[in-house]
Amino acid sequence: MFVSEQRAYIKSELVRTNRKHDFHVRQRFSWDCGLACAEMVLRARRVHAGIDARTLRSIVQTTSVWTIDVAYLLAALGLKLKYYTLQAGVRQEYRKQPFYMEHLDADSERVQALFDAAAKNGVRVEERAVSLEWFKSSIALGRILIVLVDKRFLTCQICSKSAQSLASSAVERLYPGFLGHYIMVYGYDQELDSFWIKDPATSKKSCLIRARVLESARRAFGTDEDVLCIADYTGSPCVSLLPFGIELQEESALNVAEVMS
Repeated sequence: MFVSEQRAYIKSELVRTNRKHDFHVRQRFSWDCGLACAEMVLRARRVHAGIDARTLRSIVQTTSVWTIDVAYLLAALGLKLKYYTLQAGVRQEYRKQPFYMEHLDADSERVQALFDAAAKNGVRVEERAVSLEWFKSSIALGRILIVLVDKRFLTCQICSKSAQSLASSAVERLYPGFLGHYIMVYGYDQELDSFWIKDPATSKKSCLIRARVLESARRAFGTDEDVLCIADYTGSPCVSLLPFGIELQEESALNVAEVMS
């Protein structure tokens, strides 16, 4: 495919995907990209329409959000998911990383307790790496992925540069080196060998990143290759995981193929 043809193809696909997957949410603060991704999952699955960002923050009850926090949040809201990671716990070697340095000591006990109680709370954690082919097949099955990446390696083919965002400006100045950031991966283009993503740090409704770029960003030291694979809505929120005072309206489960088609 010639460059001009590729540009025209990407432009037409961008219009199509923005119309079909119109559930982009931009993060409100420098720390809530994971919660913004969770909100996008709710919109994509068309459940809990009454839940807004403030409610999600009330459920999580921390501004130091780890992947296990997002997993518990989605499980509490009735989403069927599995959490893949290289280590089900806190890596102590991250103490030397500026990004983790401020919160790691304070968070270690809390985060480890969440991992230890995951199984009995219905949060499935699998300690293993997943391949790029797994990403492609999961997308083909209609799964939605929330992926922890190093923001520094994330480059959009449409923007032709790293998206200007809260994460890549103020936070990058505070934390040289690894810059943890959550994105949603929801589509794959075989023709371009690229993934369609929602980046909560940018106002762009959709971004297109090459498979090799995603690999570099998600496998960077500091990510533990964390991936949340969300299947569908079970119709049964886990009320016991919700803080006191948070009530949910009843929802009807939707078929995955219906939502993603």
